[in-house]
Amino acid sequence: MAKPTIFIPGFPASELRDKNTGETLFPPPSLGEAAAIVKRLVDHPDDAVAGPPILDKIKHFAPAASTLYEILSDYGISEAAGNFVPIGWDWRLSVAAADTFARIKDAVDNKLAGQGKIVAILHSTGGLVFRAFLQANPNYVEKFEHVLAFAIPWRGTLESLHAVSEGVPIELGFGPIVFKTFVTAEQSKDLLTRAQAAYDLFPTDKAMELFFANGVASTPLDDRSWLDPNRPYMKDFCDAAFPQSDTFANLPVTNVCGWGGDTWPRCDNVDGQLTFKKPINEAATALCRSSRRRCCRAHKSARCFFPSVHSSIPRLRRSMDRSGGRRSSASFSMKSSRMRCGSRSSPLPRTRTSTSIRMPRTFASASPPPRPTACHCPMRRLRSAPVR
Repeated sequence: MAKPTIFIPGFPASELRDKNTGETLFPPPSLGEAAAIVKRLVDHPDDAVAGPPILDKIKHFAPAASTLYEILSDYGISEAAGNFVPIGWDWRLSVAAADTFARIKDAVDNKLAGQGKIVAILHSTGGLVFRAFLQANPNYVEKFEHVLAFAIPWRGTLESLHAVSEGVPIELGFGPIVFKTFVTAEQSKDLLTRAQAAYDLFPTDKAMELFFANGVASTPLDDRSWLDPNRPYMKDFCDAAFPQSDTFANLPVTNVCGWGGDTWPRCDNVDGQLTFKKPINEAATALCRSSRRRCCRAHKSARCFFPSVHSSIPRLRRSMDRSGGRRSSASFSMKSSRMRCGSRSSPLPRTRTSTSIRMPRTFASASPPPRPTACHCPMRRLRSAPVR
């Protein structure tokens, strides 16, 4: 019997819709309207509310959640079957926004009520949303059976800092050649600098050595000399950043890392000027070829805002089909709250156990996944996985 399932996407992977007409504002219906819609969201933020997760960034060319939904449907899990609830959230708000919590509660208490314990699929910032929800509502922990966490920045990511400080222009071009710019970097910054969830994503642990202030390990929230003086409101967003935690509910968690796009491995702040080390494509896998120490560092920051994790999942499914549902090599486990590789350790949420990727067992079987006995580096495991 298929298990009840929820899905919480990342940042900014949920639609924003006009609260009065239901019109989709984000992603923009057309590139030509992008600049006007971004300005509208900046000037009239209360006119928009969260819609469902984004199905496709570009119809037929850039799949997002739609790929995941197709996979789940093969296991009898869908909205039509009444056992699946995708939960969009307003990424302009905090990861702990009351409206988002209300959506999760509605899915658990109403839409999936009476179907048994729930499987939670989390992607990117959706993991931080779910963690914040369980911290605020510990009585809901018992309602969940398993968590599948895809590319979660448990301790923050430089991707959000780069987006807030540099902007994310919307352009049409080929490689370095830009034919037309629909939204400039400055225009995008007007919106991204007002998105609280982006600040919630800032790295907050100096030991991660992702952010340096004048050569000394720090964090973007501790050293704020980089803030734009022309945007004084940014200080308030920094003050309101939701505190991160290295703890998680007592739930089995499968952490899948290393899928995504370019990743900034380091940022230096010198007298208020930020410099990002050259991004590394598929950093988690590429760095794994170097050394185990660098591999764990990549694990801490391997993220992107629109990762290719969804388009990579079909390869994982084909791999599982070929192996007859056996334990996939694209898996890892951990025994404690810190995964140690070589001389460095990588903070992960404290969980009861972390198990292998076995979607047929997780979704279609009533028995719990097997408990691992060893601790392996996920980047090293993914490098040798057939899904590549």
